[in-house]
Amino acid sequence: MGGPFLRGVERERRWCDGWRNPLPDPEYGRKATIRKHGVTLPVSDHDDVKRIKERGTYRSLAISMALSLVALFLVFLWVPDRSRAVESLRAFDRGKLATCAWLISAAWLADSCRLYLLTRGVRRPVGFFVAFKAILSGNFLTLITPFLAGGAPIVVYAVKQGGMNWGEATAVVVGGGIVAQSALVCLAIGSMVVLRTLHVTVKWGSIFLWVVPAYACGLLAFSALALRADVVERWLRGLLRNRKRPRLVALGRKFIRNLKDFRKSLGALASENLLHVTGAFACALLYFVLIFAIGPVALSGLGVDYPWMVVFALEVLVYVLSGITPTPGGSGTAELGTFVLLSQVAPLHTIGAFLVIWRLFTFYLNLLTGGIAFTVVLRDILSDR
Repeated sequence: MGGPFLRGVERERRWCDGWRNPLPDPEYGRKATIRKHGVTLPVSDHDDVKRIKERGTYRSLAISMALSLVALFLVFLWVPDRSRAVESLRAFDRGKLATCAWLISAAWLADSCRLYLLTRGVRRPVGFFVAFKAILSGNFLTLITPFLAGGAPIVVYAVKQGGMNWGEATAVVVGGGIVAQSALVCLAIGSMVVLRTLHVTVKWGSIFLWVVPAYACGLLAFSALALRADVVERWLRGLLRNRKRPRLVALGRKFIRNLKDFRKSLGALASENLLHVTGAFACALLYFVLIFAIGPVALSGLGVDYPWMVVFALEVLVYVLSGITPTPGGSGTAELGTFVLLSQVAPLHTIGAFLVIWRLFTFYLNLLTGGIAFTVVLRDILSDR
């Protein structure tokens, strides 16, 4: 009894100390092992785990792209004259193509400024290039995972690489998400007002009368929960009281320390550094304006002269709707929703060509650049380990 018990105590002690060096382990003969989260694995098994994670990323990417391509295929099936859609693509104004590329590039820079300003707000600024990598890699992960918050973990990792601890990095990302979604809610409400003022009848418009207020209420509830992290901290302290398992206690105490840093940093953003938060809100608003401006520019490049404010407003509503659908990056919902809403302002063959150009810049280009940034961030994380 004594031998296994002592070995168990030693295993718990090493886990609490964060011991994870690839050293020979008697449990596996003289084979090199790595200890992670209290589990000792041979190095080859650890490599297998890493390969499984990589395959999961590739699988999510394949699903996201497949959904988008299937939606585009269905759109082209519904287009009565597909040859005219192809001709519209060939005749697309090259100057408008360059404008779309400029808009998406400027949007990435604006979003990077949002993250950079918030790191300054917690007085732990990271380099602008670190923020830029974090934003692009976050965009990539968001597009291959359900809902809009799928890219948050990799952004936290990337910001932490810039010199923050876990609590501070999480506070910056959570605060940045609240700021960005607040800007989106403002644009969505403004879009509904514009459409109503211009007497534009939106197909399935009653859906948005429920979706936008529900989205705003969900954002308020999440913000209130994030700002009351002290309640979670008290609950965890009570849960860990009188616990005798060293592993659980050590993990809980570490989480509470990070939660303290999170609460302190988020509180500083909410009360002491409102100037940085205001600047981040302006950057988020600019980001969405630049993103949604791609639609009117793409339509004008196809020869459709329609009030840009209407196209802009319809894009905002589709974005909000696709953000709450459980498909990777809103794939499928964005294409089909845009097809339905724009069918009242443009010919069907033009919408088919428009969707190809629009998703090229808002989806596929983000996957390409974000995939490169994601690989760089992941390499930096693994090299530190």
